[in-house]
Amino acid sequence: MYENLNEQTHETANVTANVTLITASCCLLALACACLFCTETARAQSNPELTVTIESQPAADAIIPDVSLTATTLRVLDAAGNPVPDAHLRLRLDAPVGNAWFSTDFPFVEGTTLLAFDGPLPEGELNFDYIFPIRGSYQIVAEAGRTADSMGPVAVDPIVVSENGAKIRNFILLLALLVLFGLIAGYMIGRGTRRHTVSPAVVALIIVVSALLLSGTGHALAHEGEEDGQGDDAALIVNVDGEGLTLSLQISPRDAQVGTPSFIWFELVDDETSRPVAADFEVEIDHLDDDHTVFSSLLSAPTGEASMAFQFVDGAEHELHVTALADRGQVAASTHVDVIALDSSAAVKMKALPYLLLAVLAGILIGMALSGRRGRRWTGQDGGVPA
Repeated sequence: MYENLNEQTHETANVTANVTLITASCCLLALACACLFCTETARAQSNPELTVTIESQPAADAIIPDVSLTATTLRVLDAAGNPVPDAHLRLRLDAPVGNAWFSTDFPFVEGTTLLAFDGPLPEGELNFDYIFPIRGSYQIVAEAGRTADSMGPVAVDPIVVSENGAKIRNFILLLALLVLFGLIAGYMIGRGTRRHTVSPAVVALIIVVSALLLSGTGHALAHEGEEDGQGDDAALIVNVDGEGLTLSLQISPRDAQVGTPSFIWFELVDDETSRPVAADFEVEIDHLDDDHTVFSSLLSAPTGEASMAFQFVDGAEHELHVTALADRGQVAASTHVDVIALDSSAAVKMKALPYLLLAVLAGILIGMALSGRRGRRWTGQDGGVPA
C-alpha cells in the first residue's frame, strides 16, 4: 500500500515539475518577445522629434535629367524646426524603378543605389551637387539621430524628376516622320497593287528603314556604351604627402561598373604621429568626355576618415578630386576612374521598337486607304467619273 502511495506521489511530483517547466518556458518566451518588440519600437522611435527635410535648386519640377547640376540640401531638424548640430545621418539615394513601357537613357541604372553616406553633420545639414541621370521618383532612405548610437529611421520626401522636354519633342517628331514615311510608302504600294505591280524600290526602302530601327534603337536608348568587359576587382589606392600630412584615397573596385555603386574612402594622417587628423573632405567627380561635374560635396570627418558609395552611371572615363582641409593645412589628390560599359540588352531595344514600327505601319495603312479612295474616284466607283 505504501509502495503504491509512494509511486503515486512520485508521479504527481513529476507532472508538477513538467507543468512548472512548461510554464516557465512560456514565460521566458513571452518575455523575450516583449523585449524584442520594445527594442524595435524604441529604435523606430529613438528620435521621434527629429525630421529630415530636402531642398533642391533648381526645384524638382525644373530639373532636367542628365543635364542639370542640382544643389541638394538635407537638414536634420528638431521638434522646433531648427537644425540639430553634430547630428548623424545615414543616407541612401535610389534611382527610379523602370517600367515595362518606356526605357530611360540609362536602363541599367533603374532601381539601383546611386549614392550612400553615413557620417556626422556639424551644422545639421548635408549639401551636395548632383546630376540626376534619369526621369522618375528618386527614393531616399534615411536614418538620423543626435549621435551615431541613437539613430532611427526617418521619412524623407522623394525627388520626382520629369522627362526632358526636348527628348519628348524629338520622340514625337520621330514618330511623325515615320508616319509620313509610312504614308508615302503605303500610297505607292496601293497604287502598285491596283496596277498589279509593286515597285521593288518601295519594298527595299521599307526593309532598309525597318533594319535601321532594329539596329539603332538600343544605341539611341542606352548611354552605357557598346562594350561589356570584366574589370579589376582590386582597390585603387592613392597616397599624397604634403605639409606633414598624408591623404589616402581608395576606390573599390578599381574599375567602376554601371549599375553597381563604388566604395570611396578617404583618410588624413599626421606623418609624425601616424594618427588620423580631423578634417573636412572636398569631393568632386568629373565626367571627362562631357567636361562637366557630376557630383561634389563637403564631408566632415572629426575622426580623420570618411567614406561614401557612388555609382558611375555612364560608361566613360571620370576623374575623382579630393581635397583634405585641416587646421595644419590642406592636401589634394586626384585619380582617373575607368568605368566598365554595358551594352543595352534586346529587352531594352524592344521597349521602343514597337512604337516606331507601329508608326510606320499606321502610315502605310493610311497611305493605302488614301490611294484606294483616289483610285475609286478615278474609276467611277464612287458614283461615276468626275466631270
